[in-house]
Amino acid sequence: MEFERLLGIVGGEPLFESSLLLAGSISPQQILLQLASWKNAGKIIQLRRGLYALAPQYQKVKPHPFVIANRLRKASYISLQSALAFYSLIPENVLRVTSVTGGRPGVWLTPLEVYRYQHIKPVLLRGYRMADLGNGQQTMVALPEKALLDWIYLQPGGDDHDHGNA
Repeated sequence: MEFERLLGIVGGEPLFESSLLLAGSISPQQILLQLASWKNAGKIIQLRRGLYALAPQYQKVKPHPFVIANRLRKASYISLQSALAFYSLIPENVLRVTSVTGGRPGVWLTPLEVYRYQHIKPVLLRGYRMADLGNGQQTMVALPEKALLDWIYLQPGGDDHDHGNA
């Protein structure tokens, strides 16, 4: 597959998954080899296994860090200081995108940014909405009150508090 064909398939999407390329007559092995070649040539950026962004010189839309965070861990939403800064409720400039998830906590180091995931009980995974980030990009962001409740919950001893009504 030629790189120009990939650009046509991906279009204006800021991110794409390798599974998008598997429909067709090209074998999965060939696709993986081609993706590795484009990555090594600096044409695409691998964010995690199977998730890619075009290199900046080929992007029609720069991927918003919140969109990347949601795509790295699908069962997550932007919360805590990241969401509070999004709503202009804190004066600090947040350097790391932080999300909450019912899955394992962790940190993802990508070539574009560092993403942090905090664990909360799955029953508490609510109180978020689809937020418009501009340039046709949307992602899941905690409501302001929920972001604050998540932050309290994640403080030492915070799980002793009941914020199940958020």
